[in-house]
Amino acid sequence: MHALCLKEGIEAVCRDIAAMRDRLHAEAELHSCTQELGELERVRARSEATLSQLPGLYYVIDGSGRLIDWNRNLEQTTGLSPAELASCRAVDLVIDQDRERAAGKIALALSAGHASAELRIRAKDGRSRPFFFAGSRAVLDGRACIIGVGLDITVRRSIEQRLRELSMRDELTGLLNRRGFGYAARQRLHAAQRRGERVLLLYADVDGLKRINDELGHAAGDAALKEAAGVFEETFRASDVVGRLGGDEFAALMSDEDDGEQRAEDAVSRRFREALVRLNEEPDRAYELSISAGVVSSDAARPLDEILSAADARMYARKRGSSFSS
Repeated sequence: MHALCLKEGIEAVCRDIAAMRDRLHAEAELHSCTQELGELERVRARSEATLSQLPGLYYVIDGSGRLIDWNRNLEQTTGLSPAELASCRAVDLVIDQDRERAAGKIALALSAGHASAELRIRAKDGRSRPFFFAGSRAVLDGRACIIGVGLDITVRRSIEQRLRELSMRDELTGLLNRRGFGYAARQRLHAAQRRGERVLLLYADVDGLKRINDELGHAAGDAALKEAAGVFEETFRASDVVGRLGGDEFAALMSDEDDGEQRAEDAVSRRFREALVRLNEEPDRAYELSISAGVVSSDAARPLDEILSAADARMYARKRGSSFSS
């Protein structure tokens, strides 16, 4: 009997030891899992912190075109809440004019592996900003998706626009240069042709500019060109196309709003002459500014070069007679 009790006691102790061992093993596994989860949480936190510090947008789009992940910059840029972003498609974030192109780029990234595009993001308040987007295909949880970034190119666009403006402006007078005038004048001709309007073009050059340069210096010659530009700006509206074509040559294009070709030409010539007279009546002038000009009315379907040539011929015919001066 004593031996039987001893055996049972030993077996009970063994069971307790085994149970304790199992419990310790489970606790060790739980501790290990806790540590791994803690490390994963730290990695996730670091990843979120890194993504939030990116100088642009981070996004993940699933195969159906819906957003499944993003950084806080996207929320701040769009003004949308996480719930709102989760319920919309990626193409819903761009302006209407860019949606078709955005959809095409998403399809291209999924099929070819990569795509990029410049698209304008529309915020909740209606304002839009240009971004350069680049995305690549990836597989997350067994599903195809696109992981990409977007960089704000507002400043770059502003610089590009400013450079374009500078390349089309005459540095001395601030008017359009020959390139800028040609571009803007052709746009105006196309618009006038669609509306069935005629146009007026005035072509002019400054008389005696070489004499002013020789006798009074190049600073006086530059001042004469600026004054001529001022006469053009006083004669024509801000909506008209006015430019310095080079040297002492200027031109202006406007819509012909008068009935009768000759009356329209006479009206522009009169306004131009009156502006020049007012300038020359200013006291203490070192020289009298004289400008020869020719005005023609033309069908807007006529090529710009032909209209310029006609106005140039009209100017030289007038030059042989008398110039616009006081």
